[in-house]
Amino acid sequence: MKALAAAICVLTAGVLRAQTLPSFEVASVRVSDPDDRGRCAQFLPGGRFLAQGCQITFMIQLLYGVHRFQVVNAPAWTHGGFDTFYTIQAKAGEATSNEQLRLMAQNLLADRFHLRYHRETREMDVYAMVVGKNGLEMQSAKDNGQPRGSGGLMSAGPGVMREVNGNMDNVAMALSEQAGRPVIDKTGLSDAVDFVLEWSPEEGADTTRPSIFTAVQEQLGLKLEPRRMPVEVLVIDHVERPTEN
Repeated sequence: MKALAAAICVLTAGVLRAQTLPSFEVASVRVSDPDDRGRCAQFLPGGRFLAQGCQITFMIQLLYGVHRFQVVNAPAWTHGGFDTFYTIQAKAGEATSNEQLRLMAQNLLADRFHLRYHRETREMDVYAMVVGKNGLEMQSAKDNGQPRGSGGLMSAGPGVMREVNGNMDNVAMALSEQAGRPVIDKTGLSDAVDFVLEWSPEEGADTTRPSIFTAVQEQLGLKLEPRRMPVEVLVIDHVERPTEN
């Protein structure tokens, strides 16, 4: 009898938790217009969440704090095709923290896209990003009135990358797109940085610019070391296209 009572209590607690997951008061999901495809997703004042012209894998990256290479088993439509960009406008019943908004947005993906996932660790071929033997060449970010490390990377054309008030995790994520395999930050650095990186965007191209690996070492004072490491990944078990409203 005691075991049965305990089981009922556990089951009841699980139901209550499910019923009290934070959710938005109103939310609109629709396929984006071509002009909306801006890869913009942000938490706004007043308890609002806006994802404008975003693909599902991009929103998963933002909401679950993972890089693109950590999203595994995602169907092709979640990151490719002209009709897979979505715009989401949602508002909480009252102003709340960004962390609460993040939980609400996660719940929205589960409710409207029927997203189901699990986490696991897999061995991967990666590049470990470490400080080079001659030390850093990047400058400590200038104070621009924003929180340290809250900036982002900007492309200034083929083979040119600019970082203003950025952090090393962003640097690693951007280099993952160029290096051909995931880049993991192993620098141990936490200060914000400013830099401009220039490299040859095509191997063997007739240019005076160096390869991405040489540029990273000479211009940033970093080194990309090939390693095989355990990496936590988010495995997509199920996801569906939503019904618009």
